[in-house]
Amino acid sequence: MFQTVKNPFGKMLVSGSFAIFTAQVIVSIGMSLGLLPITSVSLPFMSYGALSAMVNACLFGLVLSVYHKKDIILMKKI
Repeated sequence: MFQTVKNPFGKMLVSGSFAIFTAQVIVSIGMSLGLLPITSVSLPFMSYGALSAMVNACLFGLVLSVYHKKDIILMKKI
C-alpha cells in the first residue's frame, strides 16, 4: 500500500503509523516470549485499555483516509 500513495505527506503518515504499530506488536510479542523486559506496551487491538485502543484506531483511520485519497491529483496554482 505504501507504494500506491503519491503524496509525500501521505507516505510519511502511512510509514509512521506502520512503524508505531509494528513496534507495539514486536515489543508485546517479545515480552510474551520473555525476550524483552516487561513494560506497559499492550498488543494493539487485543488488550484492555481505552487510550491505546483509541490511539491505534486513530492511526488506522489516518491510514485508511490516506489510502482513500491516494488517486486525487493535487491542483496547482495558476
